[in-house]
Amino acid sequence: FWADPFIFEYKKKKYIFFEKYLKKEKKGKKLVGELKNNHLINIKDILVKNYHLSYPFIFKHNKKIYLVPESYQAKKLQIFESINFPIKWKLVKNLFQDEKVCDPTFFKHKNSLWLFINKTKKNLNNLNKNLFLYKLNNDFSKITPHKKNPIKLSYIGGRSAGSIIKYKDKIIRPAQIFKKNNYGFGLIFFEIKKLNLFEYHEEKISSITPKFLKQCRGIHHISHIKNEFVIDVNLTN
Repeated sequence: FWADPFIFEYKKKKYIFFEKYLKKEKKGKKLVGELKNNHLINIKDILVKNYHLSYPFIFKHNKKIYLVPESYQAKKLQIFESINFPIKWKLVKNLFQDEKVCDPTFFKHKNSLWLFINKTKKNLNNLNKNLFLYKLNNDFSKITPHKKNPIKLSYIGGRSAGSIIKYKDKIIRPAQIFKKNNYGFGLIFFEIKKLNLFEYHEEKISSITPKFLKQCRGIHHISHIKNEFVIDVNLTN
């Protein structure tokens, strides 16, 4: 299956970066395709490792384009820089060495770079609820933890579900609704009301459950450009 789609615009073309899960190998790899007339074309592999990769978070920072996939099995967070967009990437930084982290979500706020990320020490199930927040400097060399880490401990909204959404004067964080035996059940949206190194406050504003679409068993990721959105859904046969 395909999952975790991130939509990105480059030189007036739109691309979707996503995970393709390989059942036999029990791991995911990273692919990209050009979005044209609501269809993906020219789909190609871009990152394939001997460990699982998912959630290919892509963002522009200091005039460079970075791709930061989830790689919790490698016990580190890898930051790749584009050297021939969208196919060729080089590793430029490793963060959180010897830690199990997932779903990195970078966000620029008031000239600062922030990172929402899920972490656990042993129990992988805690990746679905333990949300941490960090402030980074421009070259990713300094990471400052939020004073209230973990900022959230909840199966409802604890795990990230895509890039932060800016709508008018609102800053909206999409997150997952996790249910036992039904990973990727739904989405919940929070408006970030306060964000600094000492305080973090968000309020629920909306949610999406499988009822929104016929034969849908779950929805667990959302990405956007302006007024265009891409989601992934789990459909029954």
